[in-house]
Amino acid sequence: MNSVRLDLIQEIDQLWDPIYPYLARQISELYGRRDGDIVEIGPFCGVVFSLLKEKIGHSFRIAAFPERMGRFFRQEAEKKI
Repeated sequence: MNSVRLDLIQEIDQLWDPIYPYLARQISELYGRRDGDIVEIGPFCGVVFSLLKEKIGHSFRIAAFPERMGRFFRQEAEKKI
């Protein structure tokens, strides 16, 4: 039996939604380029959407865990892109 509460992980990710654009800007400043492949890994993967919106990177991937978070991020992508 899996005791991971996906609903709580999703809620925390959405609470971070207002912060992701600021993190994207910070990453952009450190990265120093606008091209490249972007991979975001973890249970909270919202920065990738802000980077995409800011046209930073040309290829985007999300390596989400726990495994079942993939469906959530696919739905988020459909809403935000």
